[in-house]
Amino acid sequence: MGVKLKDFQQDCVNNLASGKVLAVGVGGGKSIMSLYWYITGNCRYKESSDSLGKNFQLLHGSPDLYIITTAKKRNSGEWVDELSRYHLCLGDNGKLMANVKVHVDSWNNIGKYVTNAVFIFDEQRAIGNGSWSKSFIHLAKRNRWIMLSATPGDQWADWCPVMIADGFYRNRTEYFRRHAVYSRYSKYPRVDKWIETDYLERYRAKILVTCDIPRETERHYEDIMCGYDKAEWKKTIKDRWNPIKNEPFLNASGMFAYLRRLVNTHDSRLEHGSEVVRTHRKVVIFYTLTAELDEILKLEKTTGIKVYQLNGAVHDELPTGKSWVYAVQYNAGSEGWNCTTSNTILFWDLPYSYRQYEQAAGRIDRLNTKYKDLYYYRMRSYAPLDLSISRALANKKDFNLSGFARAHKVTFKPIKD
Repeated sequence: MGVKLKDFQQDCVNNLASGKVLAVGVGGGKSIMSLYWYITGNCRYKESSDSLGKNFQLLHGSPDLYIITTAKKRNSGEWVDELSRYHLCLGDNGKLMANVKVHVDSWNNIGKYVTNAVFIFDEQRAIGNGSWSKSFIHLAKRNRWIMLSATPGDQWADWCPVMIADGFYRNRTEYFRRHAVYSRYSKYPRVDKWIETDYLERYRAKILVTCDIPRETERHYEDIMCGYDKAEWKKTIKDRWNPIKNEPFLNASGMFAYLRRLVNTHDSRLEHGSEVVRTHRKVVIFYTLTAELDEILKLEKTTGIKVYQLNGAVHDELPTGKSWVYAVQYNAGSEGWNCTTSNTILFWDLPYSYRQYEQAAGRIDRLNTKYKDLYYYRMRSYAPLDLSISRALANKKDFNLSGFARAHKVTFKPIKD
């Protein structure tokens, strides 16, 4: 099987070097580009060509490869398929080429690696000051590496570990002391603004490799406005009472979780969802709450089309056939799988995370899809929570529930015994 890069992919590979971040949109082929860089930029190899593209044969003396990715991508075997295109296999899977070992593991296990090799860090998980970030910096300073991300951090705090790994700063303390201005009135450390960002932008430009993907697909978005129980919404805000548990809400997050369920299970969503499924026949539906899944499962009765699931409890394979619904929970399936047999996604609700939202949309927007027109339906309502989530995602930002609660003056006093 030969490897043939598109022109924009070849340009990206030409600009890659150890310590850089490859930021190409979902479906742009980051995996195939990163493996191409690993071989041509780090290994001893022989190269040949045929009608299918280039073929590579590794020679003895080439470094081992470690791919650190999400647990879902590791378990799904997505990287195994990409490796096979280069005639590479995992260290415990079959005959090794030139005795080069390839390991695919999750970020959960990053702390156990100290070897002298080449690392591909798939998805930006080295943020904050936790163990993953510390292990990433430790490995990055001792190995050749690149990082892959479809949606790189839009906050300067997210870039801290990468810039330390690249040697621009000695540690997190130096980074924040120079650039972060903290709030004087917050009980907890909270950055109000960033200063000397011209230096940060200059450093980021040195390590960021990106491009516009020349897609042949065209995305068509349509908002479907659904109803919601306005009276119950107001009553809940006023009384702070949980009718499901028959007890008062203990905090704002619990109350808004109930309100979100109230909005996203309104009868109108099933009605609109049924119409989309009848029209397109093969539909991927993304949702958040189990209560929403209960509504989605009713589509089998209203449309006669079978509903398959991908969530923490059920892992159905991507359906085949002329008609199907694939109900995918955001946390379980917004990344790590691709679909080229459907051109329709229905967002039963919208997630708080812009990264998750964009990753979910990319499941059907692949370079090898047979469709030109892709359809995205977003069900939402005029409920204040829905409007705020939509506004945040439209601005490519995460929705901040705490900020929303403060803006709507929703506070909870400690409950006295």
